[in-house]
Amino acid sequence: MDIFPFQACYPDLTQIESTDRFFSEVKEKYVAFKKEHLFKELPLEGLFINRIHTPNGSFTGLIGTIPVQEYTNGNILRHELTITSKKEKTAQLLLKRQASIKPVLLAYSAVPQITQLLQDYIAKNPVFQKIHLPTSEEVQEYWKIDQANILLTLQQLFKEQVAKTYIADGHHRAATMSLLKKRFQQQQIALDFGHILVALFDSNQLKIYPFNRIVKVLDRLSPSTFLTALSEFANIQLLDRPTPPKEQFTFLFLLEKKWYQAQWKASLLADKYNKSKVLDVQLLNDFVLEKIIGITDVQTDKRIIYQEGTSGIAGLAAVTEQHPDTIGFQLFPIPVSDFIHLSDQQQLLPPKSTYFMPRIKNGMLIKQAKFNK
Repeated sequence: MDIFPFQACYPDLTQIESTDRFFSEVKEKYVAFKKEHLFKELPLEGLFINRIHTPNGSFTGLIGTIPVQEYTNGNILRHELTITSKKEKTAQLLLKRQASIKPVLLAYSAVPQITQLLQDYIAKNPVFQKIHLPTSEEVQEYWKIDQANILLTLQQLFKEQVAKTYIADGHHRAATMSLLKKRFQQQQIALDFGHILVALFDSNQLKIYPFNRIVKVLDRLSPSTFLTALSEFANIQLLDRPTPPKEQFTFLFLLEKKWYQAQWKASLLADKYNKSKVLDVQLLNDFVLEKIIGITDVQTDKRIIYQEGTSGIAGLAAVTEQHPDTIGFQLFPIPVSDFIHLSDQQQLLPPKSTYFMPRIKNGMLIKQAKFNK
């Protein structure tokens, strides 16, 4: 995998009163913020180590750029379909900003030499930028690497030992860069969108949480009717105290303020699926959402509310109780190894199957699109 340094812009924290407000607004207001001189530009190109501290753990990765050809040649693997209208909207934003303001999050199989190099660099060099986000209790730290020998070593390690990467977040941004590059080549426009801004985190530096579901059901089915229907496919147990699912093919659901655990029946798994490939989210979509509730399009049906799994059982309960006639479902998360395996097999995951940590923020590091004059 070819990676390259870039000349980064970064927020001038001395000019920002509230980091929470700034980074929540930068997606919509980047152009205005840039006119207000709220960003600085580094004099040299570089790669950047990014360490993200959150209540859910700390994560360390590397920010740089990757040629669009790596995506078009199939070396950057996706696990979701992209929507044409959303790509066009993303393209218009990129053209308006003339910049990439959020990296595509890429996973790769861990390489010990890369891990050690990043750790050693952090230990020996000062932090370049440290950003506190009080509301989310998050701290973002950055180290800049602009020494030629270290840059070359990192580039060689990625070229020789990282054959493929996997999109964890940013499918539409990656696809849009490919679209713009083709469009500009055809129209002979000189704006540079030939490199994708990426955040590379190895598989040991990522966590996958489920996307839980809050589904409107009880306006059409009574609680007893739902339980009877579900019992055809799963063994159900009423819980005294809910705990997150501990194994595959098990999920929790909250029905009228009572927690239940459900385990898919072995006969169903044996008859319908190859257990090494089936995902819990697909089982829920097929047998609960479609067969029992009648939801055939999980992307557009307004009866479903999706909630990030990082909010836990308490968060799921709170949202479920705010919406009448709903049932809350908490799923077992997809293991990172399964995510990589399925991507290698070019199997697309159902919508809202994964919620990756860390979350990459807009506006932390900017790659400007430069005109060739």
